[in-house]
Amino acid sequence: MKQNFYEGKYFKDRDFYDWGIDYEFYRLWEELDNNLNDIDLITKPLENKIGIVNINELDLREKEIFNDFLENVNQEKLNEICALSYNDEEEYKVIQQEINVLNKYSFEEIKENDIILNLVDTFIKTKETKNKMLIIYLYTIFDSFCTEFFKAIAMYDKSFIAEQEVKITYNDIDETDNASDLIEKIVDELLNTRFGNIMNKLQKIYQYLEMNFDDFKEKIYIFAVERNCLVHNNGIYSEKALKRINKSYKKRFEQQKQVDLQDNTIKEYRNLIEKVVDEIKIKVQNFYFPFENTMK
Repeated sequence: MKQNFYEGKYFKDRDFYDWGIDYEFYRLWEELDNNLNDIDLITKPLENKIGIVNINELDLREKEIFNDFLENVNQEKLNEICALSYNDEEEYKVIQQEINVLNKYSFEEIKENDIILNLVDTFIKTKETKNKMLIIYLYTIFDSFCTEFFKAIAMYDKSFIAEQEVKITYNDIDETDNASDLIEKIVDELLNTRFGNIMNKLQKIYQYLEMNFDDFKEKIYIFAVERNCLVHNNGIYSEKALKRINKSYKKRFEQQKQVDLQDNTIKEYRNLIEKVVDEIKIKVQNFYFPFENTMK
């Protein structure tokens, strides 16, 4: 029978060995990868038919209008365009300046294709609702990965959180059966307070792995800001959110005013997650299996 050297509940029913951090990483990486692959199924193109209208039966110009609006116009701007009367051509020109792709369409052509715009309206509402949920979901599974990996490092290597100060009560000690469970309780407390968001967790993980976090810092922060705006402010940027965004990004966000729910936003955040995790994966592999990597 294999001897169990670990006492406690965190690694119950798992193998425990000195190089266990990579064991935990690969388990979490596989789980995250499966979740990301599920995104592919969710992001399949919408159905080609809405009611009695079949997109495939539109003529070339109608398809062009449909695709350009679907890919470049959000719900707010579409509502503005649909509300324009035949006396509002100057207002349409202002919208054209904000959405360059619309410059290829005259005001008269757009008004004459109101059926196409109504079709686009249905698609945009569906797409933006779906993408809103996907951004929140991507953030959730990424945060879960970071939390579990942070905890695995802390449980295997006590030096990871050795300098952190945590208040321990007598009840905390009395409720735990051994040192391992007490450490787990300390780690959980840190994850609920000092390392409660993705930024703080990743900065600590990158520091521990001796990696440079600067390349991802601002993008991950914006990811968190946009997720919070979707959850708490219906996707609209608050003054508080805009103040926290770096100057190099602020102008774009002030013009945008709300979270971009186009499909490319989903791709950007998925790619961001994969880049971060792949970078950590390479570091873990090089540390635990240096000989294998030199042979490649």
